[in-house]
Amino acid sequence: MVSIDQYEVSFPGLGIHLGYFSPYVFNTFIKWYGVIIAFGFLLAAFYALKRAKEFELNEDNLLDGLLIGTPVAIVSARLFYVLFSLADYSSNPISVLFIWEGGLAVYGGIIGAFIASYFFCRKQKIKFGNFLDLISLGFLIGQAIGRWGNFFNREVFGRETSSLFRMVLTNPTDPSIAFSVHPLFLYESFWNALGFVLLHFRSKKRTFPGEIFLLYIAWYGLGRGIMEGLRDPAYILKIAELPVDRILAFLSCTVAVTLLILGYKKQKALKLADTNNSTGGSDRVKFELLKAAETPEGEKMFKDLLNKILRKKSNSEKMEIGTFVDKRLNSEYTGYKPADMGNMNSVGGSAVNSVKMPAEADETGEIIDSQTAPSNIEAMGNLPGNSSKNDTTMMASAENTRDMPQETDEISETIDKQVTSEQKIDTDGDANA
Repeated sequence: MVSIDQYEVSFPGLGIHLGYFSPYVFNTFIKWYGVIIAFGFLLAAFYALKRAKEFELNEDNLLDGLLIGTPVAIVSARLFYVLFSLADYSSNPISVLFIWEGGLAVYGGIIGAFIASYFFCRKQKIKFGNFLDLISLGFLIGQAIGRWGNFFNREVFGRETSSLFRMVLTNPTDPSIAFSVHPLFLYESFWNALGFVLLHFRSKKRTFPGEIFLLYIAWYGLGRGIMEGLRDPAYILKIAELPVDRILAFLSCTVAVTLLILGYKKQKALKLADTNNSTGGSDRVKFELLKAAETPEGEKMFKDLLNKILRKKSNSEKMEIGTFVDKRLNSEYTGYKPADMGNMNSVGGSAVNSVKMPAEADETGEIIDSQTAPSNIEAMGNLPGNSSKNDTTMMASAENTRDMPQETDEISETIDKQVTSEQKIDTDGDANA
């Protein structure tokens, strides 16, 4: 009986006939599968080393990470495959170690690499997102090249088809035994190569650490999920008759896209806040703070945004924004202690005595306590203000002395109305007194 790796190969739709070729390197005991995967790894490592500095990494750290992460990724890729193919190894358990014969699950390798990278970066005090971004580009190189190892093994092909790109496998001893299949190894190789080109250029303009890794997960997940539908059932890993890889592919793609949207939204808010001095003053800041708190991850986003804003503001603007947060959100926070309390301008000066400033506040501008920022806009609107009359006066002055951007008219008008109402109540209270 002739094994599948002895079959002749041709692509009649493309006019290509390759005939028979050995899965072994020059008829030795070394398989092309292992050589090709090793070549893909070396090329990926070379690329990563060349671009390490762009990701705030040095070559030594990167090499150490590869030496640790690569064995972990290989072992986890093999374990993942074996766990869902136990029946194939029950008669010969030692064959679990024969990885040169094929049987490495990509998602197993990704999971193993992710876990190893996390602990490595934590120990070495490396930015996890930067490390993931760089190695994900290496993954695409390795996968695009490594799939050709499947070609030499005559594996990872799909269902029978008559398409233009069909691959025909023919029994050399009996040409009547032949079948035309989708060359999934070829589809996936091209998909990963295209993904690498796109993400290579995108990585030069990435907006936040981890973006390229998320784009890789989304890109690969989308392609893998689609191609799993064309795979030969004999090569589908299943659990309870459910296709494991296809479920993981679409699930990981969905999660990655969701995180990307949240990441881009956060970066957009931060960018707008950074430019508020020239495009609308503190009114723009207030609008962005309120908008940030409406997002699903509003609490963390609110804290990060406010901290970044206050680091770049003048003392008077810090006072005004701080009073706004205190009045509108009623949140407890560590105040920012200005270096010079005597030179405050008229906008923020009236709020000096009303803004809470604990003596132990540090000088970094970290003003929001990690447990107290609001998580939704309703909570903000319903909480009572706890500022003094001077706060209200200062807020009214600030609202009337700044040109408000067009996109913030509605929210600022709402604030104006409430401030006016509160001002009238305070005035009536003083009169009655």
